[in-house]
Amino acid sequence: MEQKLDLHLKGIYFLFIAAWLIILSAAMLYSEGSIAPLVMVFVIPAAILIHVIGVTRTLPFLALVLPFSIEAGTGLGDLHLFIPSEPVEGIICLAALITLTFNFKHVQLLRSLLFVVCLAYMGSFIFALVFSTMPIVSVKAAMMRLSYFCCFLLVPYMLFQSRHEYYIRLMKLYMIGLSVIVLYTLFRHSLYDFSKDYSGTACKPFFSDHTIYSASLTFLVPSAILAGLNSVKQYARILLFAVSALLILAIFFSFSRAAWISALAVLMFSAVLYLRIRFRWIMLAILAGALYIGVQAPEYVWKLRQNNYDSNARNAGIEEQVRSVTNTRSDQSNAERVNRWSCAIRMFQDKPWTGFGPGTYQFQYLDYQLPDERTAISVTDPYHIEEGKGGTAHNELLLALSENGILGFVFLLLIMVLSMYYGTQVIYRHPLKSYRVACTAALLGLVSFYVHSLFNNFLDADKIAFLFWSSIALIIVSFQDLKQRAYER
Repeated sequence: MEQKLDLHLKGIYFLFIAAWLIILSAAMLYSEGSIAPLVMVFVIPAAILIHVIGVTRTLPFLALVLPFSIEAGTGLGDLHLFIPSEPVEGIICLAALITLTFNFKHVQLLRSLLFVVCLAYMGSFIFALVFSTMPIVSVKAAMMRLSYFCCFLLVPYMLFQSRHEYYIRLMKLYMIGLSVIVLYTLFRHSLYDFSKDYSGTACKPFFSDHTIYSASLTFLVPSAILAGLNSVKQYARILLFAVSALLILAIFFSFSRAAWISALAVLMFSAVLYLRIRFRWIMLAILAGALYIGVQAPEYVWKLRQNNYDSNARNAGIEEQVRSVTNTRSDQSNAERVNRWSCAIRMFQDKPWTGFGPGTYQFQYLDYQLPDERTAISVTDPYHIEEGKGGTAHNELLLALSENGILGFVFLLLIMVLSMYYGTQVIYRHPLKSYRVACTAALLGLVSFYVHSLFNNFLDADKIAFLFWSSIALIIVSFQDLKQRAYER
């Protein structure tokens, strides 16, 4: 009887929080003037209430609404927010800080090397902020990144400590929203006969373009497939396999070459995990491949310049799309990426230790473009960017290198390496299948992101930041549990 009553109370709490946060989002969307009254009247009381009820109970709602968030004006000058996700994230972040202040058991996080490196990566934003060339821009960017870290890593960590299986549940909730958007996108795309030229805008207004849309899809496919394979109920298994097929179909029609490469990388890494290849051999293979490419670079550059396949050609077919991946001469999309990468390296050479400051790349790189590297889609005015010409460094590591300096680059690279090491250890050694399954889903999702991040950067977008940081949180919890079990033996 008491358990039933507790379940009903939880449902009431959830509905109350959902209604409160939706009202808050609407108030922020339509309010005029100062934002301070909104903070006092809504945000602080809501954060205290969520702290009392339990900050982790907001995660299901957040996972469900994230895919549906759209950018909207607030009536407060140039301030734009993604509604309803960003107001919700701000409140959850404040509630999480209150919870951490009064609940010291989570201090064991500091015993995780991966978490310490994540914390150091966040520290690089604060350090770069001090020396920023555009302080106001950097303050906004750093606050956003720190709130994502708090909301998407710390809060899931609190949840996964006692209920690690909730990782798959959160991914399922995200899939529900994303599946609706996939159906919407495919319907809009079908009106244009699934033309490649329309693929970049079919997912609007929920995703800014097909790259971030496809990155979300490739991240979630492993979770969908593994959840289906491990479902006890047949109807759930059939439904999850149907969702998996829908997501894979959407990846194909996204016409995102980075997503296609990421999906291939996930397949290859799945084989590595199935064969239980040790992490040291994985890293040696990656380093050997990088060294070989570095030695043969001149020859490869010459061969790449002979490639004339263009992904931007009108109604380019699948073959042209695939073959154009290595065309850096006439393919404008590829050439512009090379231009952005080169600018990031030159910016790093000017400010190797401090960087230019969080969020400044899109404003500062323009002066580092060389005339012979500019393309037809190069940006000349950061305040008036035409459709299809946006983005920043198009590489997560190079963006960190240019904005946060060498420290940001090193810490982000260490996060990638350590998460793969921790993840493989849990998958190979943990005695409980539930941990192994959850970690496999998280690690394969991260692998898809790591490969995709070579061509785009999305950690400044909450739709991807949620998937990334919650997966890191799951791997930290799972590895800590593995170590605790080994110690108790």
